[in-house]
Amino acid sequence: MIGYITINDETNLGNRLQSYATYQLLSRYDKTECIVRNYFCEGIKRRIPWNPVRIMQKLRSKINYRMFPNVEQQSAYEESRYLNFKEFSSLIHNGEILTKDTDYILLENKYDIFVAGSDQIWNPNLFSDMYINMLGFVKTKRKISLSSSISKDDLYIEEKHEFKKYLNSFYALSCREEKGSCLVRELTHKDCKTLIDPTLMLEKNEWASIMKKPDFHDEKKEYILLYFLGGRTTKFNNEISKLSKKYNIEVIDIYDKESIYYSCGPREFLYLINNASLVLTDSFHGSVFSYIFDKPFKTFIRKDTNSMNSRLLTLSDKLKLENKMFIRDIAEIDDEAFNIQYNKEHLRYEQRRFLEYLESALK
Repeated sequence: MIGYITINDETNLGNRLQSYATYQLLSRYDKTECIVRNYFCEGIKRRIPWNPVRIMQKLRSKINYRMFPNVEQQSAYEESRYLNFKEFSSLIHNGEILTKDTDYILLENKYDIFVAGSDQIWNPNLFSDMYINMLGFVKTKRKISLSSSISKDDLYIEEKHEFKKYLNSFYALSCREEKGSCLVRELTHKDCKTLIDPTLMLEKNEWASIMKKPDFHDEKKEYILLYFLGGRTTKFNNEISKLSKKYNIEVIDIYDKESIYYSCGPREFLYLINNASLVLTDSFHGSVFSYIFDKPFKTFIRKDTNSMNSRLLTLSDKLKLENKMFIRDIAEIDDEAFNIQYNKEHLRYEQRRFLEYLESALK
């Protein structure tokens, strides 16, 4: 049996979708369970990096929530969103749930192979120690990393010591970003592959089989889909309004808490991307699923964090999207932005590399 460790963020679209993809991939080789290690597990620390922009966004959100009369409506959207996420997470078979009382000896004995990944499981800005995420409790079983993300270009001295301590005992190493792979090679003097995100390993039809149309959505509607996790300026929002008027097309913002579309879970998210005329995003997985569904999209570098840059640049490089992906200003969007074709041979190559690595590590 395979046990895999990832971040279990029950409110994050990209996280849930990558965990589903990882579960599906590993299940092809053996019975698999996700070992639940989330932000809020008792006994598990989380380090929150100082980020004044994000703090101001959260404060503004709370103030708006309390001052305006649509509080009950927003609450209903959040409740629906929670239920949609919960329903989707039922597609992933969970095993052990880690607490401060977890018996790690029994946990190790339960599984034959342990996998760490994917997502930002090795991001030291999110976690105060790597004992769990780097499988420090596993002493006798095989340990494999699968497209794990460090999400930093460099590490502090104490972080390097901790990484080296745990990573040297891995049977096979891989990261999602090239800069992460370089750090691991430097610390361990072992080979570390740079692999694509597990979501790119499932085919378009596999994702389409689980997507779901939101009950309230008009399937005949044409729209531009917005999926921004970082902040947007008033100027930026005004430019989006101009774009909507220019092309006479509706804009759907899936992260707007005052919109009914905020109630969407991962399955509805897949549907909305698959049926969008254009996707505008600052999200790694927003970019990934637009590509999977052959949708035109433009990616903006998020202004409130540097951790996005490496993963987006690696994605762009591997799939040869340099001229199709990034944009600086909405004013640059023209008719051609709505008609983009992708050469999927680059994806096929990366998929072969991923499977060669995984099959070699598991056998």
